[in-house]
Amino acid sequence: MTAQKETVVLKKLWWVAPLSIVATILANLVTLFILDAIFQLDDAFPPFQSIPIIVVTIMYLIVAILAYILVARFSSNPVRLYNIIALIALIVSFIPNIGLMLNPSGMPFAGTPFDFGILMIFHVVAWAVFVQLITRLTVEK
Repeated sequence: MTAQKETVVLKKLWWVAPLSIVATILANLVTLFILDAIFQLDDAFPPFQSIPIIVVTIMYLIVAILAYILVARFSSNPVRLYNIIALIALIVSFIPNIGLMLNPSGMPFAGTPFDFGILMIFHVVAWAVFVQLITRLTVEK
């Protein structure tokens, strides 16, 4: 059995990118709601507030979309390569959180090691939702 060649249709990004951003934001806000119900998160910690979650999610997803466009234009196997890049980016995104877990005083606002650890859950949720949507909805076989 031979694998079908996948082609990324970049024109689809006009609707897939906004949809993926909105879905990822909603997933992170639902995650915030669930985590707050379980752990009673500190509302004074800015990353646990809705607006910072929305803004930071949008900022990083714009970078992710630009990376996807570049990979789609220049790679012979764009979905596979993008999945690898996205996984590496996810792992790299943990580095500041781990550093802040070890030294929470490194931030201008107060947070505990637990707070910075919890933030990594949002990274995983955003990665899972965004990468699945953007790579599945822009591809034709």
